[in-house]
Amino acid sequence: MKIWLSNTVIFAPSYFDFVSTYCESITVKDLMKRLIVLHSVSLDTKSAYFVEFNEGDNPYNVRKYSLLQVSQKAHSKYLYIMSLDDFISYCDSLDVAWRRVVWLSHSARCGSTLWGQIFNALPDWGVVSESSFADHILIYERPTEDLIAYSKSSEFGRIAVAGFKFHVSRFRDDQSVLFKTSSLDSHILPHIHLYFTNMTVLHAYRNALPSAKCWYNSSLSSMTQALPVDYMHKRISDVENRREYILTEIFDLYSQAMLKTKSVIDKLRPEGLFEWYLFLWCSFNDAICDAERNGIKVKYLKYESLMEDKETYIRKLFDYLDIHQELVMSGLKVTETDSQADTFFSHESRKFNKQWTRTEEAVRRGNLILNGMGYPDLDGDFVFENTL
Repeated sequence: MKIWLSNTVIFAPSYFDFVSTYCESITVKDLMKRLIVLHSVSLDTKSAYFVEFNEGDNPYNVRKYSLLQVSQKAHSKYLYIMSLDDFISYCDSLDVAWRRVVWLSHSARCGSTLWGQIFNALPDWGVVSESSFADHILIYERPTEDLIAYSKSSEFGRIAVAGFKFHVSRFRDDQSVLFKTSSLDSHILPHIHLYFTNMTVLHAYRNALPSAKCWYNSSLSSMTQALPVDYMHKRISDVENRREYILTEIFDLYSQAMLKTKSVIDKLRPEGLFEWYLFLWCSFNDAICDAERNGIKVKYLKYESLMEDKETYIRKLFDYLDIHQELVMSGLKVTETDSQADTFFSHESRKFNKQWTRTEEAVRRGNLILNGMGYPDLDGDFVFENTL
């Protein structure tokens, strides 16, 4: 994977071997510094990895860095290592269960970054945006073939809660925390909810067609920047085809990690990125629905409703969360600019721009995928029952 050290991008064939060779050890006392941020954890090396930022940098500033792993790339100063047991033991001692935490999962390209920036603009809120600290374990290091079964294990639960508590501890005691999820974080939600029993769970979504089109049009260049080097070793000469092949491979892993996607994949093998995006759109929505069926209360945020009347929708959400209405204008001001305008994604997507082409066959296959997963046609309007 890519390792960032002194702002230099280094490709290492084995991520954690490289890190364990070149990282300095860190003590529990060092973890108390707020500029120390959790990067990832590894079962193979039984270690936790951290990055340190320069004084004045805020890795959690989602206006500047839409994703936490992007801020780690851009401004991390040092890379540190600690034994996983010591890290979990330290996190067990953190008393943060009383903190106000809001979970925000999403179906991708649906305004979740904008919501993060709205909360980032509020004086008493902090935002964790797509940490992905547990993804490496789930995809590459889990001790069993069955990802779902392992994600429910007590071992994974302890790691998930430890990482989550550590992120919350990075913020002042008087701050509430919005945790915007990454792709596989649905698997840590049940564990987190058992610890933060008063946590509010939100899920942002958007209709399938505009969501998949937006994702397809903007992400071919940007998403491959953070993919494992194993995929970069695929020998495909054409740049565009290589990137599309890489993304298809990684999305296969993600989709098969979800509960009901694999049976549909086996019936209709996706062709190209757009169809994979549709599968993922279904999978991300399915994951939060499963959590709801298991007793977790979820409030859904529809992108189209936000765009129709931003002020009214923000007021409704603030009222639901018991946030002072006088702060609505602070949140509304953020919506006046493009939420991705100054982000890594925006700059990278300008370098490589590919637009989805609508054809009868593309629509037919899209409908087969969506209908097979239990959702309306590609051009349909989809609304969750408990939508704000």
